[in-house]
Amino acid sequence: AFNYTGLMVCGECGASITAEEHRKKSGKRYVYYRCTKKPGPCQQPYISQGSLEKQIQATLSQITINDDFRQWGIERLKKAHGDEIETRTRMYQSQQAAYNACQKQLDNLLGLRLRDLISEEEYVQKRQELQREQASLKLKLADTEDRAAQWLELAERAFIFANKAQKAFNEGSDEQRREIFAALGSNFALKDRIVSIALTKPFELLQNANAKDERFQLTPASFVSGGARSGMFELLVGQIGEFFRNEANQAIHIPNLARAL
Repeated sequence: AFNYTGLMVCGECGASITAEEHRKKSGKRYVYYRCTKKPGPCQQPYISQGSLEKQIQATLSQITINDDFRQWGIERLKKAHGDEIETRTRMYQSQQAAYNACQKQLDNLLGLRLRDLISEEEYVQKRQELQREQASLKLKLADTEDRAAQWLELAERAFIFANKAQKAFNEGSDEQRREIFAALGSNFALKDRIVSIALTKPFELLQNANAKDERFQLTPASFVSGGARSGMFELLVGQIGEFFRNEANQAIHIPNLARAL
């Protein structure tokens, strides 16, 4: 099996990228990636796995944050999560009250039917309406319980990934390297021996911020509230947290590199 097949397409013709293995007489193994050229002729050259991995390492270096910023960012995320607890609790209590009221209406409805105060047709219609409402409320209750914890875990993983992925890629197994590469984003395309990646939004934000601020090689004093640059850092952490609050983004897979800490 090859590390990166199934992830990239050709940037010229859109075909998938395949891999080939060659061995020298010495027994040394070389792996090359190239376009399958299935749609037709394609002029794209091959690229060695070594060259491809150097580009991946360069991209990882562009999103890397130091230990201080990782720790500070996660602390800010946890504070934001704590601020949500009261709001989430009020929302849960309101939804629970609505659920209980719906159950009471179902009980009362059954009493009316047993006393023959409503027809069977009226009873069935109203019961179905209330049961649908109750099922919807039950889903909302479960969603309210799970959502905050889920976004926080994913956002923490993103900060840990940005802090540890470069080292993990350099030292990890073939499987770990593939997982880290895949986690960087989507729309991986190979053209003219250059791999392009649509970075996942949090990593794009870190890449842009690193380019502007000498790669976040900063001390904790830089993050103190009221400091010259603290507003920029607060905004960045807030944007990453907001990305993961969006339920549509919670299916994104970010490897758990916490064990590398």
